[in-house]
Amino acid sequence: MIRRIGFAVLLAVLVLSTGSLNAQDSKTYPTWLFGPYLGLDLNFHSSDFSTPLPTSLTEFPGLPSINPLDDSDLGLGLNGGLLLEYRMNETFGFGGRLGFGQAGGDLLGADTLTDGTLTDLTMESSLLYLDITPLANFYDIFGVENLYALGGLNIGVPLSNSYTLTETAQGDGQFVDGSTERSYGTDVDIPDAALRLALTAGIGYNIPLTETMYLSPEAQIRFPLSDVSSNDLFDSWNVPQARLGIALKFDLSSDEAETPEPDGDSGLRAGMDGIVYYDETGASQPLDMVRVEDLQYSEMYPLLPYIFFDEGQSKPSAAMQVSEARSDAGEFSIAGLPQDAMEINRNALNVIGARMIEYPNARLTITGTTDGKESAQVAKARAEWAKKYLVDNFGIDANRITAEGRGLPAKPSNVKDGDGIAENRRIEFSSTMNEVLAPLTVQQDNQRIATPHLIEFRPSATSKAELTQWTLTVSQAGKILREFTYNGAPKPRRWIIRPNELSASKLPIEWNLSVADASGAINEVNGQIQVDYLSSSRKATEQLPDRTIEKFSLILFDFDSADMTESNRDILTRSIVPSIRHNSQVRVYGYADRIGPEKYNKDLSKRRAETVKVAIDKATKSGGVEASGVGEDLLLFDNDSPIGRNLCRTVQVIVETPK
Repeated sequence: MIRRIGFAVLLAVLVLSTGSLNAQDSKTYPTWLFGPYLGLDLNFHSSDFSTPLPTSLTEFPGLPSINPLDDSDLGLGLNGGLLLEYRMNETFGFGGRLGFGQAGGDLLGADTLTDGTLTDLTMESSLLYLDITPLANFYDIFGVENLYALGGLNIGVPLSNSYTLTETAQGDGQFVDGSTERSYGTDVDIPDAALRLALTAGIGYNIPLTETMYLSPEAQIRFPLSDVSSNDLFDSWNVPQARLGIALKFDLSSDEAETPEPDGDSGLRAGMDGIVYYDETGASQPLDMVRVEDLQYSEMYPLLPYIFFDEGQSKPSAAMQVSEARSDAGEFSIAGLPQDAMEINRNALNVIGARMIEYPNARLTITGTTDGKESAQVAKARAEWAKKYLVDNFGIDANRITAEGRGLPAKPSNVKDGDGIAENRRIEFSSTMNEVLAPLTVQQDNQRIATPHLIEFRPSATSKAELTQWTLTVSQAGKILREFTYNGAPKPRRWIIRPNELSASKLPIEWNLSVADASGAINEVNGQIQVDYLSSSRKATEQLPDRTIEKFSLILFDFDSADMTESNRDILTRSIVPSIRHNSQVRVYGYADRIGPEKYNKDLSKRRAETVKVAIDKATKSGGVEASGVGEDLLLFDNDSPIGRNLCRTVQVIVETPK
């Protein structure tokens, strides 16, 4: 039974720890580790000398002639030695350990003398082995860096195995000679001591002490495959073990160069762990190629009725709002905005100003809010700043704008979460005309649309010095499309490919990653993404099917809400329903931001999608709408920004109609 359990546990460890074996090998890590280990053995002796044993004082001194030794006590012992590990890649390696281990403990029984005296039998064993343990090591298990599992076979060569057997009278009883304790054998060698074989499974964690030294606490379990002795009298005796210990590991490979050493002495290495895209369920997939297709395409971009502020500030930062445009100087035009939801909403105040000019009868209310800890003066100052901006830069009559302040918003974000607190520092807009805050729709007869349109780069870098800055540049045919520059270590970065952003050609997309560290070293890597261009003429020549795509984003879902607002219903009635034909394929996807538990957000996004699906089915009587909840599995926009988080609280409706 014990052996079956041992096999099952070891198999479970191997399965769980190899879950990440398919990860790409791009990080640097210590290849060779060497050092001492020391620990405590908890020995759980298991025996059943249930057959009456013959007395043989000459061969096996002291073995009882009648009563069994069928109970055991927990034995404690020490273990120690040296270890060596070789790490082949990020997730797998092998190694071995050579040392000693103590597996001693007590076997217990009872006897009844001829005069009826009850006695206790104690067989105190001393078991010392030379431990030889080849192991397989699995690193970064469960996605936790420095957490590792190990499994293998322990081979124990007997060094000193003996026992001492004593008998003690219970209570007031005594032996014939008047004593209360007698010994049958002291430090008697265990006959036919066997080679110890045991399955070993364990887990540990490498704690970096320096760049080349690690302290590693470990826990192991050992399941015996053999008995303490091969003698018939001892063949029911085995010793499962639990082992707790600590190892001190030294990196022997720290001076090795696995790749050509870059500029500088810091060992700076940059790499790209992978480039992926996300399918419609939110699952990431390796990216092989981007297809660019000429399509009749239209997209509705939501306009948030909010502008966000830093703590204590009454003017938004440039990252939150573009606040330098002027209508009288021709510096702003809604038509000139890029087809990018983040950039459109960074210009929300300018869009509102232009629409207030377009609709002279519209009135606007601006309400400043706080995170609940800021003063009421800050809230009012935020609203007054926005009013003054519209009056000064767009010439709006001040009497058409009401500025007021309050504490928390009427429908605040999570006040216990840092992201939610930041979102409550804002101004809110409402208008007497829906057109002022309506989404922006861009429609053209022919646009170049990329599939997939959202790509995630996964850069990485290691260095002995502190990483200070990294830049990811994306270009095509020498034209820079995007450039991301950040401080610190590289992190995954998503690129939403705008309509018409890629050229009308099969030229590949080129990327370049440049990383700098505190020593002044700079390391660069680059690569390409292949492109397939499906032009209108190619589709006609090859008789490929053509289609139109219309994409709508319903953004006005309140925080933690799946209810349709009046604004959403208006968008549904005016824009979405008229675009659906009898042969249209309609897909509805619900999304969420990163605030809150992942499972809850998945359910919230599904409820949002189902709400919209029901409304479309009711309005069109089609009954063929597909709906699914993606949740935060796919964050459409940068969730480090409150704009991006609010844009993620959306349901996207995609209407695809064959021509």
